[in-house]
Amino acid sequence: CNIERFLVVGEGGIGATLKRIPHVVKLVQESGASFVKAAQPADLDQAGLIEEDKRYRKELASRNAAKAAAMGTSKAAPASKAAPAAAPPAPPAATAAAPAAPATAEPAVGEGKRPAPEGAEGNAEKKPRNEQETAMLGRMLMQGVVRVLQNRAKNNQGALPLADLETEFKELWKVPFNVKEAGETDALSFLRKWPAK
Repeated sequence: CNIERFLVVGEGGIGATLKRIPHVVKLVQESGASFVKAAQPADLDQAGLIEEDKRYRKELASRNAAKAAAMGTSKAAPASKAAPAAAPPAPPAATAAAPAAPATAEPAVGEGKRPAPEGAEGNAEKKPRNEQETAMLGRMLMQGVVRVLQNRAKNNQGALPLADLETEFKELWKVPFNVKEAGETDALSFLRKWPAK
């Protein structure tokens, strides 16, 4: 399904995902079958759809600010600055299907993010890893090293000095080469665990 390239489909399925963008598409049940219909007129161009998306985002922000204010959370203050704008009327009734609509609706996906758990503010206290997680991280780290070496071979750069492994790994993956996460103390002992690679 092409729409899955633009929207993250979770456990609720494609129907639950499409319900998150009611300003773009509507799910309709007719004769026991589900259909997707456009929530906007068929003559709406891309610029108009982008404007509708902005309007919907503002509406969501004001609703979320109202919820936060009702619950008395600290998020109410910054979000309430967007709330004074009056809520625009509901989108027009469904018409024909809009094939290009999901492609422009990608930014709306992040609107429904839930807040981080209370203990997630600081990562100073990391949970200790069990053997299974450590083994998995080791495999992932080794796959990353293999990719670094494959890129060097593809670019005819030759052998990689062990001293440069950490730098090249970080350049390619944008994360540090942390063998401690994989249960090792240094890169050489980590690499020796994977002689077949």
